Amino acid sequence: MQLADGRGRKAVRFAPDNRLTSSHGQATSRTQGLSTDEEEGTDLRTLPHPVGAASSCTGGVQAALAASGLGLIVAGLALTALRARVVAASSPPRPVRPLPPLPPSPDPPPPSPPPPSHVPLRLRVSGRHLLAPSGARVRLAGFNWQIISGATAHTDPGLVGQIAAVETPDANVARIVAVPWMNTDYPFQAGARPRYECWAPDPPYFYEPCFDWLDAWVTAAHAAGLWVVLAARGVLAAGGDDAHPQANVVRNAATRAQFFAMWRHVAARYAAFDGIAAYEILSEIRDKSASHAMVRTLYEGGCAAVAAVDAPTPCMVGSAPYYKLWSFSEESLLQDGNRNVIYTFDYFDPTTFARSPVDPDKRLIGRYDSNGSFLYPCRDLYQGWATVMCPQGPDRLLPFGRDWHRRNLEEVWSLAQRHAVPLHVNQWQVSHGITAEQGRYAYIADLMEIARGLDIGWTWWTFLGGGYAGEPWKYGASNIIFKCEAGAACPDGTAGREYSLPGEASVAVHVVADEPVLEAFESVDAFGVSGAGEAPLPPAVAPPLARQPTPPPRTPLPSTRL
Repeated sequence: MQLADGRGRKAVRFAPDNRLTSSHGQATSRTQGLSTDEEEGTDLRTLPHPVGAASSCTGGVQAALAASGLGLIVAGLALTALRARVVAASSPPRPVRPLPPLPPSPDPPPPSPPPPSHVPLRLRVSGRHLLAPSGARVRLAGFNWQIISGATAHTDPGLVGQIAAVETPDANVARIVAVPWMNTDYPFQAGARPRYECWAPDPPYFYEPCFDWLDAWVTAAHAAGLWVVLAARGVLAAGGDDAHPQANVVRNAATRAQFFAMWRHVAARYAAFDGIAAYEILSEIRDKSASHAMVRTLYEGGCAAVAAVDAPTPCMVGSAPYYKLWSFSEESLLQDGNRNVIYTFDYFDPTTFARSPVDPDKRLIGRYDSNGSFLYPCRDLYQGWATVMCPQGPDRLLPFGRDWHRRNLEEVWSLAQRHAVPLHVNQWQVSHGITAEQGRYAYIADLMEIARGLDIGWTWWTFLGGGYAGEPWKYGASNIIFKCEAGAACPDGTAGREYSLPGEASVAVHVVADEPVLEAFESVDAFGVSGAGEAPLPPAVAPPLARQPTPPPRTPLPSTRL
């Protein structure tokens, strides 16, 4: 074992026989003052007795010293040295004291702690409600951004974000229909890939260039202060095309596995983005004969796929087919123990009123008022679902008013209460073809007031539309913002409000808002958070129901925007 004192002195080490050995391999003395003879192996105990040796030379020494006093002194010194050597040789060796250990080196300073990692902003499911990162209650209320077709697809995401921040400042969510996967025939036929088709034949089964525009839309929504519901849409994947059954992720296990791999890949990318409110696994399953168990298998696997890479973010699922409220039941709830789920449904009801066929003669439901003054057959109010929704017969006349909405929403609300799960109206509308006299704005205000009272979120279909030459608002559309055709006047005959991005290359767009709809929202605090949300509205009263007096203005609640 070698020791060193750290100051350049010769290092020493213990030899196998417990001697100290120099760094050059020579043994050093175990005692101080040993002669070179002993170092070379001479044993002083074999020498003649020292006393006899001194007597034999006494006479000669004395004769020499008589001539000089100095000689006597030298002889005395020699005798003293000889005696000292004899004593040292006959005495036990003194223990060798090793060199003191070197002081330990000071510990290096601990490394600087890494900078705190960014924790992305997320909502949290808490029973029936959603909570913001601050812990405050949040009710998602906003608009659909349909970015894979129409006017939105042809508008810069940054401009859409600007428009949203200015024209609809109370909204707090954008549902971005932005993950088109097996949405076209491209996977099954030769030809060029459509711009909005993100399926790929190899793992992770996602076409990477889709992220180029998808990132831009998510970033634009967040910059506008909006939470983002990121939704997958697939006409073929959802079972909407019988010609391609292998595309149906509800029924085909191999394609479903690809779909889950795709979602893991997409969610992993956005796990670090702020403001992702939910991953909507697959919008509107279209397979009308799929069982509840088959739908649950798809949604449970999809939710597990995103949770594997972004566990804090809720997933969003709904009933089948087509997110119909009338098919939403206990069997629609996931059964794998996952509580980080938002349940959703559409509300285009009654279909022939809210979606308004272009031909008024085909509109089975023509008028709405809050009091339910207009009666319609049950089969027309629940078109296609009379066997489920009309237990007293399809021809029974029912009032179409505020209480009709309330009964519909309270039924699903009661289910949500029992199971403590949050609800969100995924898409709803009343198209431009319905006039104020026919009840468009009364329908909107009534439905929104009920939804707020029950703490049910919503996203209106849709946010941006336009470009219809010679037609101010397309009859069957319901866009809240109209993008005026380039070079043409806006619907009100003006240039509209102008938006543009910085830079000389930016092309300005002009828009107008559907102000009466926004005013209907404001009249009932449609974007607000319910103060209760735990108790049903008062029991429905048989028509005619007198409209209650307008309540006093509510105290504004803290903003729930990002």
